[in-house]
Amino acid sequence: MTNKIDVQDYLLEYILKLSKGEQTKELFEKYKKYLDSCNAAEVNSAIDKYIDMEDDFDHIERTVAKFIRACERGLESQKPIEFKNPYLKLLLKENSLLEEHKNKTTVIYKEVVEEYCKTKDIDINKLSILKENLLGFKQVVPHYLKLQNSLFPALEDGLENMNCLKLMWHIQDSILSNLKELIKIIDKVPFDFTLFNKIYGDMYLKIGKLLYREETILFPLSVSFLSDEKFHHLLEDVDSLGTAFNVNLQDFYGGKNMSELINNSQQRKEELNKIIKALNEREDSSTVQKEIKRDFKKLLDTLSPEEIAEAEQALIAEGVAVEEVQQLCELHVDTFYEALKNASKRAESGSTSGNEKLSGHPIANYRTENKELKSQISEFKKAYKRLKRKNDFNDFNEALKSISMIEIHYQRKENQLFPFLEEVDFTGPSKVMWGKHDEIRDVFRKLKTAVKEENVGECVSLSKSLIPQLKRMVFMEEKILFPTAIRKLPEDVWATIRKGESEIGYAWIKPGNLWAPEIVSEKKLNFESTPPLKTKTDDDLVDLSVGKLSPSQIDLMLKNLPLDITFVDENDKVRYFSQGKERIFPRSPGIIGRSVENCHPPKSVHVVKKIVNDFKERKRDRAEFWIQMNGSFIYIRYFPLFEKDVYKGVIEVSQEISSIKALEGEKRLLDEE
Repeated sequence: MTNKIDVQDYLLEYILKLSKGEQTKELFEKYKKYLDSCNAAEVNSAIDKYIDMEDDFDHIERTVAKFIRACERGLESQKPIEFKNPYLKLLLKENSLLEEHKNKTTVIYKEVVEEYCKTKDIDINKLSILKENLLGFKQVVPHYLKLQNSLFPALEDGLENMNCLKLMWHIQDSILSNLKELIKIIDKVPFDFTLFNKIYGDMYLKIGKLLYREETILFPLSVSFLSDEKFHHLLEDVDSLGTAFNVNLQDFYGGKNMSELINNSQQRKEELNKIIKALNEREDSSTVQKEIKRDFKKLLDTLSPEEIAEAEQALIAEGVAVEEVQQLCELHVDTFYEALKNASKRAESGSTSGNEKLSGHPIANYRTENKELKSQISEFKKAYKRLKRKNDFNDFNEALKSISMIEIHYQRKENQLFPFLEEVDFTGPSKVMWGKHDEIRDVFRKLKTAVKEENVGECVSLSKSLIPQLKRMVFMEEKILFPTAIRKLPEDVWATIRKGESEIGYAWIKPGNLWAPEIVSEKKLNFESTPPLKTKTDDDLVDLSVGKLSPSQIDLMLKNLPLDITFVDENDKVRYFSQGKERIFPRSPGIIGRSVENCHPPKSVHVVKKIVNDFKERKRDRAEFWIQMNGSFIYIRYFPLFEKDVYKGVIEVSQEISSIKALEGEKRLLDEE
């Protein structure tokens, strides 16, 4: 009898032959008995091992598609007749609704195609209906989020590696990318029928391919590896991740505790958006708070921190300016204060042990700094009260310098945490918080000026306004940002974040070492960054326009230039920054691959966009700025890069020039003698 290991080996042999183009009837017949008797775990294992041997993604996907078609009889025969646990029933229901929506949209699509083939013209009304149906595909996002953030991580412990699942993840991202392209094409005049036809066909095939892989590989695999208790916890996660196509979760779970706990998440989010919009439209904040707390008390008592954050993001997605959301931010934090406290208590009493992180984990580092900030606030209060009584500016200035170290905490969030949240499409709250950071920074700047001018009244007034802002930021982090980040980011991403933290440093604390990134297994990140180059030895020289240097020589030279350099490519993605001994602006590896507009405070994004657009259109060949910061005079310049008249990006060059400005007379080389 052929054992399980033998089957996996034969399947791997077959997929490797397919990869080399040996797709013949004779080959299929040779391996037929293994293909016809294989199960989901064996197919998954063979695909995982094959992916480890290849590095051409397009070739991998074509080969895997052929392999799965060859395994169809085995997969179908081994698939359970019915999935009995409610979590998988929910996912299957979402899949059936996606299939229905795909078929409905395809009928409309074919009508548009037939009309075009007959008349070479497009019916605007039908095109509008087609667009509406395409937008309807966005309802599948909660389904993909459940797989990526809930089911895939749950399977991680039972699988040798995650290559097959990562391939599914990539197809999900590709489907959503196709969808964005299709909507752009519909909105563009003239309508590019050929391109639309090509992309729609591609998306149609990917949806069908993914539906099949979920139901014949992923779901049976889940039944094999996961316990009923684990599925129960996965069902709990649905409350925050939502359901696709407005599926009612209660239809799939009859347990009393869960039916009381889980409400229609989508409906709650819609109600929450109404609340925040109401805040935006009303002037009397105290009246608004009373009305909302009265009218929506039941809703407030069931809100999760993540739903608050997603409501902010939804507002921004609907076109509300980040600045407006910032203005609402403090008001709705007050309004939801009790709800967030209740949500936190529920989280502490529920199965959320993952929210407590070991010493050394990035979240633990942030929380330790927040605890220290409370002590700093206490000392700062004493200092400004002494200033009021004794006019002791030296004492107050020392306290101000100490509490100002919170800036390092904010810089780490902006450069290390926010970029990775952007990768999982969690951008709204990050932009809002960055805006609040800038408001706090503005108070610190004014305080430093008031100290220089020895203006006691201004120092006391600004100090009193600063403390509530700092406390609100701690509250937003602890109750909204951190719980959401823990849920959305897997441990390998946290390991990457941790490794980059030392570039920026820590406020007041030394991080612990119970949690170390070295012990977290390395995984590929779902990252739109440039693929790593093949490893070269330092003996391999890079042929430059003039001369040849080794990679280590280039790196050494750039590190030792007395200025900061950042390179942004033609797609507006950050690709490089120099790591000099004395950095002017904080940078960390987390910004690599990040959109340049997300590397700047919200209030200056429009300026950055204008400069880059001017460069691309050759309206100017540089942009220059100079600022005074912490006793330094900083000269910042931007230069566009072109290769054969094709725009290739921009470099930012920053330099501290106080000593250059102070130069007088002359100093010649011979003066060194």
